[in-house]
Amino acid sequence: MERRSFRYSSSYYRKIDALRKSLNNTYNTNQVLNISVGNDIAEENETSMDIDFEEENINLDYSSDENTEDEEEYNTPDLHNDIHIWAIEHDIKHDALTKLLHILRQFPMFQYLPLDARTILETPRHIDVKPMGNGEMWYHGVKTVVCKQLEQLNIDNLPKISIRFHVDGLQVFKSSKIDVWPILCAIDELPNIPPQVVAIYCGNGKPSCVSEYFEKFIPDVQDLIRNGLKIGMHHIIVSIKSFLCDLPARAFVKGTVYYNHRYGCSKCTVEGENDPGPRMSYPTLNAPKRTNESFRRRQDPSHHHETSIIEELPIDMITAFPVSDDLHLLHLGVMKRLVLGWMEGKFNYHSKWPAAITKKVSRRLVKLNYYRPKELHRNIRDLNEISRWKATEWRTFLMYTGVVILKDILKEDVFYNFLLLFCSVTICESRHYHHLLPVAEAMLQEFVKTYIQLYGRDQIVMNIHSIIHVVDDVRNHGPLLSMSTYPFENELQSIKKKVRNGNRPLVQIARRQMEKSYVDLLKAKKVKVYPKLDKKISNSHELDECSGTYKALDLRKDFTLKGDHKNCWFMNYSNEIVRVINITQHNSEIVIYGQKVREISDYFTQVIKSSTLNIYCSSDLVYDRKRIYKLSEIKCKMFGMEHKSKTIFIPLLHTLFYTL
Repeated sequence: MERRSFRYSSSYYRKIDALRKSLNNTYNTNQVLNISVGNDIAEENETSMDIDFEEENINLDYSSDENTEDEEEYNTPDLHNDIHIWAIEHDIKHDALTKLLHILRQFPMFQYLPLDARTILETPRHIDVKPMGNGEMWYHGVKTVVCKQLEQLNIDNLPKISIRFHVDGLQVFKSSKIDVWPILCAIDELPNIPPQVVAIYCGNGKPSCVSEYFEKFIPDVQDLIRNGLKIGMHHIIVSIKSFLCDLPARAFVKGTVYYNHRYGCSKCTVEGENDPGPRMSYPTLNAPKRTNESFRRRQDPSHHHETSIIEELPIDMITAFPVSDDLHLLHLGVMKRLVLGWMEGKFNYHSKWPAAITKKVSRRLVKLNYYRPKELHRNIRDLNEISRWKATEWRTFLMYTGVVILKDILKEDVFYNFLLLFCSVTICESRHYHHLLPVAEAMLQEFVKTYIQLYGRDQIVMNIHSIIHVVDDVRNHGPLLSMSTYPFENELQSIKKKVRNGNRPLVQIARRQMEKSYVDLLKAKKVKVYPKLDKKISNSHELDECSGTYKALDLRKDFTLKGDHKNCWFMNYSNEIVRVINITQHNSEIVIYGQKVREISDYFTQVIKSSTLNIYCSSDLVYDRKRIYKLSEIKCKMFGMEHKSKTIFIPLLHTLFYTL
C-alpha cells in the first residue's frame, strides 16, 4: 500500500500511541497495522510522523452469537466502544477523530465504523438552551441523569438512594466575565460513578435570580422524592442527603446574607463584630443554634436576603447544608490561613517565623518526599511554592506532615493550638473514631478559644468560627469524606476543559458532557478483582511452604502495599507496626511476609495520647522475627516518616479498618 505521510504534534502522537496500545491489547493489531515512527523533524514546533499501514491477509471474525450479545462487560472487545472511550479519556477533538476514522475505514475489517466523530461519540444534534437573565440555561434533568445511571447497573440490592447536590460557579475564560454555574449530583450508593451534570447556567456573573435558576430543578426533585423511581421491576426510594456549596454559593442557594455579614453564620445566631478593625469577626462560641423551623419562620430576619425556591423541597434547611467541606473550610481555609499567618507575620510577632525557620521547614518538607506513600499523589513542595499549593497539598500538611515537622518549630502554645486542630480533624475524618466525637467537639471549642488568646478576637473570621460546627455535621452526615467537594471540584475543572473556543460555550459543554456520560457508566461497570498481586519477582519463596514472590499487592484501588521504603508499613489489629518484606501465597491464599517493629510508643501525649489515634513512633527500628501475616489481620496502612532519629507512623485514614 502506498505510504502516506501525516503531520501531527507530539501530543497527538502520544494519544494515537495510546490508541494503538489499547487496540493491541484487544485485537492484537500488530498483525494488522504496522505503525512506525520516523526521525523527529522539528519544524514550526511540530513533530513529523510517518505512519505506514500494511495490510495482511488475516481473517478476523467480529461476529457474535446470542450469548455474547447480552454481555455488558467493560472489557469485552468492541472497537466502537474502545475508540469512544479513548477519544473521551484523551480529549480528542472531533476533526482529529474523524480523520482517524477515515484512515481505519480504508481496511475491509473496519468498514463498519462510522465516518464521522459525532456518530461514534453519540453527540446529540440539538441542545435545548433557554435564555435566562444575563445568560442562558441548559437543563438536563435530575430524573434523566439518575435513571440513566441506574438502568445500566445491577440494582437488585438497591432499594433506596440518597443524592448529594453541588452548586458552584467558575470562570471559563481569563479574559472574559463569562461564568458557568453547574448543578451537579452524585449518588451515595454508587461511589464509582463521578458527579454528573444536572443543569448549567452560563452568563455574565452568577444567575440573577435563584428561583429562576432552580425553576425546573424543584419540580423534578419533588417528583423523585414523592414517587421514587421505577427501573424495570424495581421501585427505588429517593431522598436528598445534602447540598454541598462553598460560602458564597450557599448564601445564594439559601437566599441568605453573605458569610461576611453581621448575621452571616448559617448554623448559629452569632452576631459578628468589627471592632477594632474593619474585618467582621465571630468570637462568640455559645450562640443559639439555628433550626429548620426557625429558618422557615424567619425568626432571625437579618439572616435572610430573599425567599429561596429551595424551601419548597422537604428538606432541613440547616442540616442539609453542611459547612464542613474539608476542601474549602479546612484545607484552603483554616490550614492555609495558619501557615501564611506564621510565615508572613499576619497574626503577631509572637508566632511569626524568621526567614531561617521558613527555610528549615521547607527543607524538612522536601525531605519527606522520600517517605511519601503512593496514595498521596502530589509531591510535597517547599514553602517557596506555597502560592501554588493545591488543596490536596494543604490536606497532606494538615493530616500527615505538619504534626511531624512543626513539633519543634512552633512555640509550645502555638503548637498546642495546632495539635487541637490536627487531632479533632483526624477524629472527624474516619468512622473508626466515631466514639470520640464528643472529645473532638471539646477540642474544636478549645481550638477557637486558644486561637483568640494567641491571635486576637478580630482573627475569628467565618472559616475559623465554622470549625465549632464541624462535629454537628459529622453526626448528621458521617465523616468529613461524605461532605467533601473534591469529586465535584474535579468535575468542575473537567467542565472548564470542555470549552474549546468562545463560540456558544454552553452548547459545547452540554455536548461534551453527553459524550462523556456514556464512558462514565462503562467505567462504573468495570469490575476489578481485589486483592491483586503485582510485580512478580520469583516463582519460589524464602519459605518452602510458600509459592511465588511478589513486590506489590493492590488491596483496593486506593490501597497498595509494597516491599519498598514508602509503602511497606501497615498496622494489624494487635496495634503492631509491620514492615512488608514481600508478598507471597500460602496454600493458594495471598499472605504478607513481614516483620513487626519491636518497640513503639506514643508520639505525643499532649491533648490526647497519640496511640488513641493509632499514631506511634519508634526511636530505634529493631524488628522481630519474620513471619506470615494474613490479609484479614490488616487494620490500616501507615505513613512512616523518619525525623530527628525517630520514625513516626501515622495511619492513612481512608485505609482504616481495611476489610476484604
